[in-house]
Amino acid sequence: MAPSRRIVPPRLAATLGVLAALFILGGSPVAAGDCWVLTVDEPVVLPDGSVGAGPALSLCLDRDYNPVAGLHTVRVGRGSPAMFVSRMGTSEAVVRRPAFALFYRDRLGRLVLQGYAVPEGRNFRTFVLATRPSAVEEMRRVVAGSGRVDEVVRVAARR
Repeated sequence: MAPSRRIVPPRLAATLGVLAALFILGGSPVAAGDCWVLTVDEPVVLPDGSVGAGPALSLCLDRDYNPVAGLHTVRVGRGSPAMFVSRMGTSEAVVRRPAFALFYRDRLGRLVLQGYAVPEGRNFRTFVLATRPSAVEEMRRVVAGSGRVDEVVRVAARR
């Protein structure tokens, strides 16, 4: 009698294949409700101009607003949460570092939140919260590791 063979349904096989690929590649999909927390040792200026004192800065993706924008809740220390819309993107750079937040220093030397990037599969998913015209290009250069962005500060974040 020949040994029995189990046939895996095509949908289940495809699902298992995707899950295995995500596990092997080390990144997981970014989904609504995901939050990242980082420690900042000085006050942070949010994109709306409000200032919060840390040390904890919480960045949460509440939901995708549309294919290129997301709705985020940002909280600095014990302050009230603030809601922001981001420009979302996916980098083509291969991820070799953890999630990070991107800041720049304004003319007064204050740390201004610009956005953040998180590993997703083999790439980064980026969220630019700032309205500065150069913010998207600065995020691209930092994620790609190309060029030098003197005024930008990068801080590692954890999920």
